[in-house]
Amino acid sequence: MNKFVKICIWGALAIVLLFALILALSPAVKYVVNNYGKQLVGREMHVESIVINPYWGGVTIRDFYCKEPNEETYFVTFDRLYVQMAWPRLIAKDVTLRHIHLDGFHGQVLKNEDRVNFSDILERFAIKDTTEQDTTPSGWTVTLRDIRINNSTIRYRDVISDKQWKLEDVSLHIPGLYFDNQQTNAGLEFALPTGGRVGIVAGMKLQANRYAVKIDLHDVHADVALPLVQDYLDLSGLGAILNGSLHIDGSLENVQNIVIKGNLAMKGLCLLDGDKDEVASVDEVRAVINNGDVANNNYLLDSLTITGLTGNYEVHERWNTFTRLRKAAMERVMEREEKNKSGRTDDSLEATEVTEPTGATEPSDSTNNSAKPMSWMAKVVTVTGHDLTYEDYSMKNEWEYAVQTFRVDARNVASSGRNQLNAKATLTNNAQLKIDYVGSLDMKEDNSRLDLKLTGLQITDFSPLCRNYTGYPLESGVLALESHMEVKSGKLKGANTIIIDNPKVGKRERLTKAKYKNIPVRTGFNLLTSAQNKIVLDVPITGDIANPKFKLGKVIGRAMLKVFFGPMMGAKDKDRAILSDEELQEMQTLLSEDSVRPDTTDVAMTAGDTLPPAEPTEE
Repeated sequence: MNKFVKICIWGALAIVLLFALILALSPAVKYVVNNYGKQLVGREMHVESIVINPYWGGVTIRDFYCKEPNEETYFVTFDRLYVQMAWPRLIAKDVTLRHIHLDGFHGQVLKNEDRVNFSDILERFAIKDTTEQDTTPSGWTVTLRDIRINNSTIRYRDVISDKQWKLEDVSLHIPGLYFDNQQTNAGLEFALPTGGRVGIVAGMKLQANRYAVKIDLHDVHADVALPLVQDYLDLSGLGAILNGSLHIDGSLENVQNIVIKGNLAMKGLCLLDGDKDEVASVDEVRAVINNGDVANNNYLLDSLTITGLTGNYEVHERWNTFTRLRKAAMERVMEREEKNKSGRTDDSLEATEVTEPTGATEPSDSTNNSAKPMSWMAKVVTVTGHDLTYEDYSMKNEWEYAVQTFRVDARNVASSGRNQLNAKATLTNNAQLKIDYVGSLDMKEDNSRLDLKLTGLQITDFSPLCRNYTGYPLESGVLALESHMEVKSGKLKGANTIIIDNPKVGKRERLTKAKYKNIPVRTGFNLLTSAQNKIVLDVPITGDIANPKFKLGKVIGRAMLKVFFGPMMGAKDKDRAILSDEELQEMQTLLSEDSVRPDTTDVAMTAGDTLPPAEPTEE
């Protein structure tokens, strides 16, 4: 037998032996995983089969699971994992995985303070070598291609806050990940347990440290965010459906260097309280985001449209709608924290010791100092709605008032600078309100101007308020108001005209426990009513808006009180004072109360008609 034949025979035998060893490796690896997995990773593991194909460089693993440390619940499971490697390329220092397919993956992430349910695995395989690392480029490249995840489920739960999310029917496709200077693209799509799907397409260039992400929302139910909302408001449902597309560009070097653009649409928002009663609802919200610069805290919207806004606000003696929702949410949070303090832990984490991370340092001051104040602007804002109702049950005589319909149109609405706003509303009993405003949001910028016109207001709608505070019912009267206010050189100047046609006040109800029982409202109306059965009042208002104590509501409140009740202070009928000593004392107290009096504002007022002789009051 010649030498060449011997070499061929021994070469063939070596190849067969190599393949035999590789084929024998499959059951050997399976045996190690199933019998020594706990010694390797500290968890019970099991795999049904492992098949290695040396010719194609493929490995197929079927029916794998890894349990939690308590050995009762599962950490991860999957039906099939297939990986194919181009092993000849190893000669050129190139690690290329041609295919990575994962089917039927199910995993859960549990967080308990600063630890998660795989912290023990990370610590077991953490590199503890403290020697200086060699940063010389190795010359190796890593390429991962055709990464697919199908029919998978991922669950997340925070043990402390008891918040949890579950992503179902997760599908992921990444054409390639390149750990060199090539572009990396990835696609991810998954269904949410509350309804809807989310699609994500990401592009990344590692050498440039840049990434771009596109997020598409398809009929996503807003209830997916309900666990977060419930820490602040006791709501049982949100009801909205979200659609939209967001484009995010960012830097891998600075997590705050993010720019967001896109559009969002939300339909059918319905806030339900703990008893599943409707608190507020919106038919549709649309927003077009021109630029959201997170690093500079600057946000620009091309448009914001809110249609079909409706709601109900209740006031009771000890609570209102908001405080009730807030109190119930806070009680739930406090109850949860008490349970955590009493030693309640999740089963899957009961063997996990919660410790402070080593080497922790306090955050540097530079991080806090880099925060910039938020600035925002919406070029076009439109808000329409109906049936905004205010109900007051805190008084003996219940009171309800409503904005039946309204529309707000605004241009260049911004956190600073000049805004332009126009609003129209129909109030209870068809009263009409119109507002035109130009200026800053706080009305403190020079040349800010407000024009307001109110017509057809039935003062009988406010009779329950008058009866509760003074004991007098309002029996008739139609009010009209025109107001013009302007800011110049830091000073507010306003001209207001109030006209009440056919005013009539009933007799005081002696059985009513009124707060101001000695205020002679009927006498005041009689003094102000002209021979034409009309009250006409001119109410000029001035104020120093630069003073931090300046409050526009106090200015208007004090002006109205002085207009209506001021003339009675010194009025006489046949040389006899109209007001008794008790009435005069209570009038002086009312007009000096801080609740209506701005200490730094001058209020001037005049009556439009000459006051007629006072009619005898019937008490």
